[in-house]
Amino acid sequence: MKSYLFITLLAISFAVQAQSNTANYKYIIVPEKFSFLKQVNQYGLNTLTKALFEEKGFTVYFDNTEISQEIAADRCKALTVDLQEKTACL
Repeated sequence: MKSYLFITLLAISFAVQAQSNTANYKYIIVPEKFSFLKQVNQYGLNTLTKALFEEKGFTVYFDNTEISQEIAADRCKALTVDLQEKTACL
């Protein structure tokens, strides 16, 4: 019983520390087309995503536009947005 509790607490601590803080990033890259959509900017999701991150104070670029020299030199300084489709089962 104690070993299960220890393993669970250890797993939770690793999961908490593995999440990076978005406040450490200044730049965000939004893809031109999300993988689960068929068209570029379908339903306006890409522009909405960009606008919401800009509203929070981030500098946002689309992946098909020219990016700043700082990001071009080191892509690890920017977060890349990735949305996943969640299907609803009725």
